[in-house]
Amino acid sequence: MADALWSDRTSNSAIFDKDVYEVEISETSPPHSVVFRLKRPDSKVGLSISSGNEGEDFYLEEKSGVLYTSKWLDSEAKSTYTLTIDSHDRRPSTNRIGDSYRRRQSVAKIIVKVIDGESWFKVLSFVLMSVGSISLFGF
Repeated sequence: MADALWSDRTSNSAIFDKDVYEVEISETSPPHSVVFRLKRPDSKVGLSISSGNEGEDFYLEEKSGVLYTSKWLDSEAKSTYTLTIDSHDRRPSTNRIGDSYRRRQSVAKIIVKVIDGESWFKVLSFVLMSVGSISLFGF
């Protein structure tokens, strides 16, 4: 899982620090698995998936900023998703005395690569062999 940060956290900025983020997830990950976390500076910043989620394979919990899978993913059916995340100020566009200002908004792409379950297992097996034997049961 990767994190996105805003470039100016002190002014309730809705600006991402990068234009594109890339993450990988195994197709063996069950629904509701965490894919990515967007760290919001405060609750005045709104988040939404604005495109790339036509099959509703993902959902974004706005309050926490966490992107989850909403169903099982299949790398053979679709191996890459490009999600567009919209971040915007929730402040009103005018203040109490009627002065208007421009609301800040930013867009970032999250490229989610779905890794075949067998490939994921081979990588995990290689890492375990490199580290040495690991006992899951304490024997």
